[in-house]
Amino acid sequence: MANVTNVKIYRTESSGKQQKSQQKAWVDVTFDNQFVVHGLKVMEGEKGLWVTMPSRKNSNGEFKDVFHPITKEAREMLIDSILAEYKKIDPSASRSPPPSDSNEEESLGDNEN
Repeated sequence: MANVTNVKIYRTESSGKQQKSQQKAWVDVTFDNQFVVHGLKVMEGEKGLWVTMPSRKNSNGEFKDVFHPITKEAREMLIDSILAEYKKIDPSASRSPPPSDSNEEESLGDNEN
């Protein structure tokens, strides 16, 4: 498994009429000091923080991930690394509990290219 060697957090600020945005930060992640993935996001919902993968809108108007971990372990390692770095700039933040869906492992690789 590739190791996360760097996480850069770019905090977003709420402005104007938007009192509290769900998006808290943009994130860049470097793997093994050789590959970087841009466009991950730290989001905050009612149950705490969560991370979204970078995505693009396809011709049908659906959003598809352009990068995502395939295994549960890789996903947990990536999310834990991102949220640990985010909590350095916002110590009051709390992680959302993992989904209780028992089919999570099967759904991790279901995204089409």
